[in-house]
Amino acid sequence: MKENDGLFHFVAAVNFDLDELQKVSLPKKLLLATDKVVIRKNIIPDYKMKMIQK
Repeated sequence: MKENDGLFHFVAAVNFDLDELQKVSLPKKLLLATDKVVIRKNIIPDYKMKMIQK
């Protein structure tokens, strides 16, 4: 949601800590679609699994 500061802020989240996300603000430039595809995934669970397997 765009706020008075001109930045976009999180107002809802599923499977993420909304309190932490509300500390994040993004400019419009970062939200615009580009021709590049970026797939991001939460690497922390994978990292923990690799540490447990050792």
